[in-house]
Amino acid sequence: MAQPTGEYNVEITYLWRSTFRVVSPEGKVLILDPWLVNNPYCPDEYKDIDNVECDVAAFTHPHNDHMEDVVPLAKRRGAHVICSVDTRPMMEEEGLTRSAFTHLSFGGTETVHGMKFSYVPAWHANGGAGLVVRFSTGFSLYHGGDTNLFTDMEIIRLLYQPNLALLPIGDRFTMDPYAASLACKLYLHSQWAIPHHYPGNWRDPSTWERDFEGEFIEHLAGSETEPVVMKAGDTLRF
Repeated sequence: MAQPTGEYNVEITYLWRSTFRVVSPEGKVLILDPWLVNNPYCPDEYKDIDNVECDVAAFTHPHNDHMEDVVPLAKRRGAHVICSVDTRPMMEEEGLTRSAFTHLSFGGTETVHGMKFSYVPAWHANGGAGLVVRFSTGFSLYHGGDTNLFTDMEIIRLLYQPNLALLPIGDRFTMDPYAASLACKLYLHSQWAIPHHYPGNWRDPSTWERDFEGEFIEHLAGSETEPVVMKAGDTLRF
C-alpha cells in the first residue's frame, strides 16, 4: 500500500498525544481531541489559543488530554463543538449555548461545515467513544480515542469504511501495538493507520524506551493497511 498522495484533498497535522488538526477539502479546520496549551510536545504555533484557526473542535471523551482546550476554542475562536450526549451537560456548565455545539449519540450523524460526524462505541473508561468524520471527496477518517480492541470494530468498517484509522497504541490506558494491528487486520481494513497516544504513561521517561512505532509496523507487515508514523508537527495530505 502506497503512502498518501493527496487525492482526497484532506490535510492532517499531528499535534501529539491524540490531537490532530484536519483541513477539509473546503478549507475548514477541524481539531480532533484538542489538547494544545498544556500538551508538552504540541508545536508552539498551536499553543496560543487566540491565534489558532479552528472552525470545528471535536473530542472523543472527557479526559483532559483529549478535550482540555475545546471550550477555549469555542469561546475565543468561535469553533463549533462536536460532543457526545453524555458530555452535553459539561458543555452547558462551561457556558456554551446550544447553538455553539452539536451533541450526538451512537448511530447518529450530523453535518457541520461540510463534514459528517458520527460517534461510535469504544472500550475505555469514563464514557469512551470513537469518532468518524467523512468528507465531501469520499474520504472517511476514524479516530479511535483511547479504545481497546473489540470485535464491533467490524461494524465501524461496514458502516463507514474508513480510509484512515487513528489508533492508540500506548498500552496501559489503551490497546498496545499488537492489538491495534489486529484492529486493522481483522476488522477495520483501512488503507492507512496512524498510531497515537503512546507511550501510555508519557510522564515516565522509562516508557519511552519501548519501540511502540516499530512494534506496530512489524505487526502490520504484509497486511492491506499501511502504517503511517507521524511526529509532532508533521503534516500529510491524504
